[in-house]
Amino acid sequence: MNLRPFVIALSLSAAALCSTASKPAPACGPVRAEDVVEAVVGNHFEALDMRDRERMLSAWNEGAAVVSIGQPTLVETVEQASTRWITHKQPVTYKILKVEVADRTAKARVEVSFEGNKIEDSLLLVATRDDRWRIAGKSSRVLEAAARSGAASRY
Repeated sequence: MNLRPFVIALSLSAAALCSTASKPAPACGPVRAEDVVEAVVGNHFEALDMRDRERMLSAWNEGAAVVSIGQPTLVETVEQASTRWITHKQPVTYKILKVEVADRTAKARVEVSFEGNKIEDSLLLVATRDDRWRIAGKSSRVLEAAARSGAASRY
């Protein structure tokens, strides 16, 4: 009996199963916390780009703090900040520079393009009791401000 077609079909099935992960883990092993944190951060920025406030807030802890470092420094809740954020007019792009996970907390450093400004975000994430990651706070600082007339937008 020739088992070659069966082995090929089984191999293709296993490959298809492994490819359904957003980032393939070695041999479809356990999901790394870093990958989950990156997915939560990505969900936030993709929702921000689409101006989807509800989806964006789903990545955050309720009442999380947002600090915009500048003159003056602005401190507000994510609910307040998100109302302002979704009024943007230009595409939002982001690049996750670094993710560090320690126990049930994580820090993500992200470079963001928002309203023509290049911004560095530091996000603090925590794992909830049901092992879901949520953003607990964020600080932002402008790396490169867009040349424009009038007041610069706050992110």
